[in-house]
Amino acid sequence: MDSRQIEIQRRIYLKKYMSEVAALSKLSHSIEEEDISSMEFLDHIKNANRDQLLRLPKRTISIDFEERKSERFCNFIEELFSLNGTGVYLLTDNARACGVYKFPSILSVNFDFPDDAIRGDVFVLLAERFDDKLLLDIEKDSSGTTNLQIELTGSAWPMAKTYN
Repeated sequence: MDSRQIEIQRRIYLKKYMSEVAALSKLSHSIEEEDISSMEFLDHIKNANRDQLLRLPKRTISIDFEERKSERFCNFIEELFSLNGTGVYLLTDNARACGVYKFPSILSVNFDFPDDAIRGDVFVLLAERFDDKLLLDIEKDSSGTTNLQIELTGSAWPMAKTYN
């Protein structure tokens, strides 16, 4: 692909990604195009994420999709914030073609989102220092029940006790 085609592709995915960010944002201001990182920075994140997180602890939790609206889940997110309160990058399928947005913290993320808000039903929140990762995967089982698979990887977030 030449640079013009890459830029066209970036613009297409940027609009889709910005709608994902808006659906997941608790922030009172709108997200602007200049709030999205460069593709070079995205490459940096991918490399740092791959190298650093491979050696760190991992834990998986499965909950009913609707439980993300519960007080227990809110407590879980607050516990993650207390363990690592840095900014978090939002990575989705659409972000791969346009760059990433950094929320001020995990508390800025709206977990009460519709089940069709994210293309591919998977998204990652990566801590600013690349030392913690929260992967959320929306899955429907054969009975039609929607579940949320939560994978915690890192130096702090897998230690969260809310869902032990």
